[in-house]
Amino acid sequence: MESCPVCGASHSCTTHASYERNLIDFIQGRPVYHTIKVIRVICSCGHTHAILPDLIIPYNTYGVFFCFWLCT
Repeated sequence: MESCPVCGASHSCTTHASYERNLIDFIQGRPVYHTIKVIRVICSCGHTHAILPDLIIPYNTYGVFFCFWLCT
C-alpha cells in the first residue's frame, strides 16, 4: 500500500495483524477450497486496512476464477 486511503499519508502503514480467510477457487474444472492468510496494516492516523491478494473479491468467499467460471 503506497498511501492510506483515509488520510492519504504516504508509506505510513506498518504491519499490524493477520487473519485467516476461506477462499473457494476453480482449478482444472473443480472447486478448490483454500485457507489464506490476510495481512492487516495500521496507518499512523490509526486506521487499519487489510491487504488482499488480487485474486480475492472483497466481502466474498469466492475467488476471481471461480466467479469467472460461474458467469460463463
